[in-house]
Amino acid sequence: MILHDDHIHLRPHTHPPQPHDLKSVLDAARARGVIPGIREHPPLPRRFQLGPNRDFDYAMHPNEVNAFLQQFADCNCPLGLEVDFLPGEEDETADIINSMIAHAASLGAPVSGIHGSMHLLPGTIDDGLGPKGDVQFVIWDLDAKIFETHLKDRGPKRILHDYFGALCELIDTGLYDALSHIELIRKFDQRNQAGHSVYFHDVEDLYDRLARDAIEKAAAANLAIEINVSGMARPIGRPFISQSLLNHAVACGAPICVGSDAHLPEHVGAYFDEAERMLESAGCDTLVTFNNRKQIPYKLT
Repeated sequence: MILHDDHIHLRPHTHPPQPHDLKSVLDAARARGVIPGIREHPPLPRRFQLGPNRDFDYAMHPNEVNAFLQQFADCNCPLGLEVDFLPGEEDETADIINSMIAHAASLGAPVSGIHGSMHLLPGTIDDGLGPKGDVQFVIWDLDAKIFETHLKDRGPKRILHDYFGALCELIDTGLYDALSHIELIRKFDQRNQAGHSVYFHDVEDLYDRLARDAIEKAAAANLAIEINVSGMARPIGRPFISQSLLNHAVACGAPICVGSDAHLPEHVGAYFDEAERMLESAGCDTLVTFNNRKQIPYKLT
């Protein structure tokens, strides 16, 4: 049995954004019998604070930070973040992480862990955000049509190098405690009648090589790799790490964590039975959770 859900958000992506709701998530986790690990998106570096809410359509508005952090102090719940890697913005990203942790500590809130991810990719297509000045990045994972336009514009090989290359750079920064949804790039992917990927069927060998390279790099850095089960509710119909890649991660000695990536309370702890099946198949009986940014191993029960 998986005890920790180490990737939970406090609101869905809506327009306008809803308030963060920690209490409902904690109630849902208690009902599901899992220990919640919040991983909310903090504000982006200033250059990327674009759009009417300065959130690039998915992150936290800077003016929300105080109320967000106060909830953790009020509920005595550890703060956790999912922080995007943005090339060239490493120093400001580190400042954002450190500032939020320090602010939480000043309120008496503990810290769990910091997940790293890649929701923005290099590109110049219109992603609906409006004028972006010199920011040539695309929010690719909120809309399948935008992703498909980006894929057509940049090509699958270049996108794979963009995505997995950025994950490797993310690992090199040392800013993160875990690598979220390593296969999120398949968020809108599905299989055709022949059983092949509709997006990456011509570059599967490249895909596998780049993904394995990222896993090996994460393992060498002792960075935890996440089984992100939210892909079960997507067209791909499986977690955002395949059984084959999970097997490779376990063989490489990478620490493994599990997250639902829930954006609604009712999704907390969802599909953990599938993650348990995958872990058994991979021969993995130990997971990690996080306390004060340190990995805490625990045995599956």
